[in-house]
Amino acid sequence: MSHTFSNLLLIVSVFLSGTQAVPQAPIASICSFQWTPSSAYDIFKDLINTSGYHKDVRPINASAPFDPTTGATPTTVKVNFFVSTIESIDEVGGSFRVQLLFRQKWLDPRLAYENSFQYQNQCNNNRPSTLRIPDSMIDNVWTPDLYISQELDSKKHGLFHPNQFIKVTPKGNVNFSQRITLTLSCPQLAKSDVVKKECDMSVESYGHLQDELALDWTEEHPVYVEKDIFAPRKYKLDKLTNGRCDTTTSYGVYSCIKAKFHFSRN
Repeated sequence: MSHTFSNLLLIVSVFLSGTQAVPQAPIASICSFQWTPSSAYDIFKDLINTSGYHKDVRPINASAPFDPTTGATPTTVKVNFFVSTIESIDEVGGSFRVQLLFRQKWLDPRLAYENSFQYQNQCNNNRPSTLRIPDSMIDNVWTPDLYISQELDSKKHGLFHPNQFIKVTPKGNVNFSQRITLTLSCPQLAKSDVVKKECDMSVESYGHLQDELALDWTEEHPVYVEKDIFAPRKYKLDKLTNGRCDTTTSYGVYSCIKAKFHFSRN
């Protein structure tokens, strides 16, 4: 009896040692929230309409430097633009007309959605890196009150649809892009005795001092031009440079950035 039982154990052990585990198919991760075209609308509707967000209140970055003399923490806005077309040069009136893709970037922690229910319940590989704010909500979002000192006329494009967007990262980094055409004053264009002419384009806040809104250029490609861009009336755009033009007034110091168009006449 014991001999038979021992043989049985031997057979079972041999059988088990030769058996390989069958690989199991990975269990598919379960997404409790399916991403749809309306998902961005739902996220920003909650952030803008129901969380106390106010478009007239500028965003405050807790990590930004605090100025003890004014008690203010500035909102930093970084700018760059791309020159796509120089439409006209008016030597008599001393002006030129240019088409730009104008971009502004800032941090608005109130628009951060990384902890929102809709975003948290997405599968990791299904989470978008940025969300576009729906066009119907753009007017409800804070944007910088910028103006251009040399502006004589301006136009925002949008024959079929407004040529603009606001995209936001999960942490609240905002990218505001617009396609605009500007007619800018440039007195040097009216001077016939000047061969090389420099035309400024100065950008600053209309109502916020430097300790409230700080303007700066983006680190990469602050200003750049369409390759082989054409300038009318025998002119050539030699280069486009950028710098600063901070302005001191009776109210205080305004942050200002400046681009300079360097024209020469053939």
